[in-house]
Amino acid sequence: MGRIADNFRDKARHAAGEARKAHSDDDAAMQRNREAGLHQLANNEDWLDGRTSTAESRVPKVLRAPDEVKTERARHMAEAYAPKPADGMMMYGMVGAGLAILSLFAFSRFYEIDFSLNPLTPLLVVSAVCAGALVLRALRMRRHERACKAEYDKG
Repeated sequence: MGRIADNFRDKARHAAGEARKAHSDDDAAMQRNREAGLHQLANNEDWLDGRTSTAESRVPKVLRAPDEVKTERARHMAEAYAPKPADGMMMYGMVGAGLAILSLFAFSRFYEIDFSLNPLTPLLVVSAVCAGALVLRALRMRRHERACKAEYDKG
């Protein structure tokens, strides 16, 4: 079974041939635009499959290790309902700490609380929220890994 990207490339080659045989300039321009669009769709499919270079996309899946193909397919299917966290633990912690600081600032302004008298409270709150953000990332990562394993076991 052919890959979707390869099918788009075949259609693009056909459109290029139609552009050469076109009877009018408008028809030729339309076929060239169609060809460019089909090449873009093929590149998008390569990107979705995790291939960045067109040379790699032309290697038939038959020549690659079966386990590699199955793992790739499982990760792709799992991304639909359990995406892998895009950022690292440091980013999750920094975003959590930043949101905690902004929330504490708004809370202190609204209720006119001076946290400079007891700096331990904001420090504990920011630390707890930062730890919570790290736990959230770990849970999302575990969910993604479980989804990949489930998809891999499905076949």
